[in-house]
Amino acid sequence: MPTAYSYVRFSSAKQADGDSLRRQTEITEAYARKHGLTIDPRRYADLGVSAAKGKNFKEGDLAAFLKAIDEGVIAPGSYLLVENFDRLSRTPPMTALHLFQTIIGKGISVVTLSDEKLYSTETLNRNWTDLVQALMQMSRAHDENNRRTDNVRKAWSAKRAENIKSGTKLTAMGPGWLRLSEDKTTWHQIKEKVEVVARIFALAHDGHGSPTIARMLNADKVPMLKGANNRSKDSAGWQSGTVQHVLKNSAVIGTYTPKKADAPPIENYYPQIIKRELFYEVQALIKSRAGKGGRKGEGISNLFSGISYCKACGTKMRTVSASGDHRYLRCISAHSNQGCSEPKLPYLAVEEAVLNRILNAQQRMILRQEGVEMRSDPTAAIKGEIATKQERLDRYNQMIGDGEVAAPKSTLAIIIKLEAEIDQLKEQLKKAVVPIPEDEAWMSAIRLRWEHDKLKADPSKLAELTDLRRRMQSSIRQFIHRIDFAPEQDAITVTFISRKDGRHLERALSYRSFKQDRGFQKGNVNGKRP
Repeated sequence: MPTAYSYVRFSSAKQADGDSLRRQTEITEAYARKHGLTIDPRRYADLGVSAAKGKNFKEGDLAAFLKAIDEGVIAPGSYLLVENFDRLSRTPPMTALHLFQTIIGKGISVVTLSDEKLYSTETLNRNWTDLVQALMQMSRAHDENNRRTDNVRKAWSAKRAENIKSGTKLTAMGPGWLRLSEDKTTWHQIKEKVEVVARIFALAHDGHGSPTIARMLNADKVPMLKGANNRSKDSAGWQSGTVQHVLKNSAVIGTYTPKKADAPPIENYYPQIIKRELFYEVQALIKSRAGKGGRKGEGISNLFSGISYCKACGTKMRTVSASGDHRYLRCISAHSNQGCSEPKLPYLAVEEAVLNRILNAQQRMILRQEGVEMRSDPTAAIKGEIATKQERLDRYNQMIGDGEVAAPKSTLAIIIKLEAEIDQLKEQLKKAVVPIPEDEAWMSAIRLRWEHDKLKADPSKLAELTDLRRRMQSSIRQFIHRIDFAPEQDAITVTFISRKDGRHLERALSYRSFKQDRGFQKGNVNGKRP
């Protein structure tokens, strides 16, 4: 007897308590008995998984079924039994058709149990109109999904309008630092938790990373935030992810972001507990650290990670290890034999020499005369807000392009609004004037280096030293765009960030001027200071 495989799916976890699973199981067993099929005991089921975006055939049990066919576990000539085509997919018709053809093309017969229709290569070759009928059903499944989505959107909009009129909040779920009043009209701040959030943002603004902030909070036995937006248990303690969630949560500036992808955020929904400027400055800092590379875990091996380049080929440089404690800075292309022949440099000597040259009064004076202003960039808030809105705009465009959401007037209105807001912010950025009263980032890097020199001799201070080096790294990136090393030419070019007119100003420094920095000379190949 031919083997049949059952596939059942429903979108909502709530349906598990209803009739959907029982109904799909019963009609599968009835069809198998009627047509003499043996149902394989391996049941494929995506329960509570939506088919609107193809999640079931990308990573669900349907994906496992397709893989089993490719691996020969499921043999050609087998049957796949589904209630309707909408159980397989609710994606746009051409995407659903491709999935259908993939299954049929591998020798598997598909049966829709609602009408007991069998689709196979043989039946479709005999009667091509069956393919048209199948395509119509796929289109109907997609249209039905869009109709439901539109109904949910309209219901949400109606609820929003009604709640705004009555003063009732849209949802009782809120961030862990707020409590909803009994009449559901007002959010009340929980003082001690608001203070925790404020501390997290202050630490992040000072250059501390999420892992370090988590360790600090755990060391001080700070209780976890509890609420809809922070479900971590107290026993787990603060983690890097929970700190990141707080730092990226726009609820701190009063904005409520509905879970529905095409629902616009609502500003001034929550009480604002963090200044907008601080929030977006922190977003900019987070983005500036993302993708910079460098060693993870204990220690920051390269202060110039992400901003150090090979002058000869333009490739980034990284720290490489040799025997013992030796560390070197080397072009990635040269290290991987990809065409560059620049030699390596002893990292510790490089670090000290570069810091000596960029963190000195003479260099500071020369650069200030040329318009380089070494302080925390007050335009960072604007840049952070632009990046945040651009990410949201890109997400909308991607979803529409992939067919994940329809493009009704409401969605297009959101896109137009976001584009206008981004344009307006860009104009603000162009007109922003940066004063030069204090060299905050520059002075911060100098202070951190003083502390660094005190800590590095004490092995018991490794955690503190790691955090301090991360903060130094963050400060340096605020006024240095890149550092280009040319070992063969005894040259180094430091490109500073100009806040005066947006230019990047290059300063060429020579290795020859570093002779007093013992250990930097090319002849010292050991990588250690003598």
